[in-house]
Amino acid sequence: MQDVTSTDAETIGKYLIQLSAKWKPFSEEAGTMQIGNLYGFDLFIRRQRESNEESGMYECHYKNIFYAEGKETGIKYSWNQGHINIDNPKLAARYFLNAIDRVESLKEKYEKQLKELERNIPMMQQIIAKPFEKEDELIKLKMDVSNLEREITTKIQASQMKQQNAVPENAAEIKEVPVIKMDKNESKKAKPEQPLLIKKNLLKEKVAA
Repeated sequence: MQDVTSTDAETIGKYLIQLSAKWKPFSEEAGTMQIGNLYGFDLFIRRQRESNEESGMYECHYKNIFYAEGKETGIKYSWNQGHINIDNPKLAARYFLNAIDRVESLKEKYEKQLKELERNIPMMQQIIAKPFEKEDELIKLKMDVSNLEREITTKIQASQMKQQNAVPENAAEIKEVPVIKMDKNESKKAKPEQPLLIKKNLLKEKVAA
């Protein structure tokens, strides 16, 4: 540790606990500070924003976390999500040792995954190089869909044009009835004709006389 000369585990632990509780960066951009090195790893403290849900409400606050970073690889290693044991200085002092100890286990894990991927590479290359068996069928299906879409569009357009130009079926039978207008003066001069029965009686009276 840069600010601790003692190799006593409890002293180192108390120093880390104090940093965890009180350290603040000079600015938001400078949110990380190197605090030492160990076994070829750089040791850092970083201020991190965290959120917790309480009574259905989210509250944000800042916490300091610790991690070790490999100088050659730049890979970061942490323990307990970056939080040290603030109740026990000796356990707090072992934080970076616990983080670094994960290197071997993580290395074995990723080397195993890498070997599995390398074994699968030839098989994947064969699958990629193999032609798609259903390609001709897929092309035909695409053409059928395209033809069907055009047919549906044509029918819709024809139906719309028919509706716009529609003529009633009895339109040919309907004839316009002429309207005769009479002059008001002529209508007053015109006398109503006598009923046919009255005309016959008058004719009989003339003959009898």
